[in-house]
Amino acid sequence: MSIKVTKEHSPISVDQQKKSHKTKPELVDDYKFIPKAYKDVASGMEKQFAEFMITQMNNSVGAEETNSGAKYYKSLMNSERADIMATKDQGLGLQKVILDQIYPQRMRSEIAYKQFLAAQENRIIKKNDIQMAKPDAEGKEPVNE
Repeated sequence: MSIKVTKEHSPISVDQQKKSHKTKPELVDDYKFIPKAYKDVASGMEKQFAEFMITQMNNSVGAEETNSGAKYYKSLMNSERADIMATKDQGLGLQKVILDQIYPQRMRSEIAYKQFLAAQENRIIKKNDIQMAKPDAEGKEPVNE
């Protein structure tokens, strides 16, 4: 009969555990390569939806304001509430859904982002590039030939 000798594992110290395992997962910035114009559109649409939802909720209660000042104040309050709902923390979550539709994941790379910025730069009309048409001596508009 033979006896097998096994090695006992020594306990791992806390420092070694911290080195071998990451304490926090690295977060990937999904919005890093999305142009600001697209982000603004998505957040605006989310705010608009929240404002519509709040207005419909208020209408369902049945208390309508007859005074124009009260209506205006109520609309301002609805707008501010919607803005807070859309911008606080993650918002309602619609912005991510909208961005996935208007700017898909496959377009979110550094190369695509740089190409977009270059195309936008070429589209911008600079003030010096525009020449104003000068009216003739009688003050009439010149005729383009």
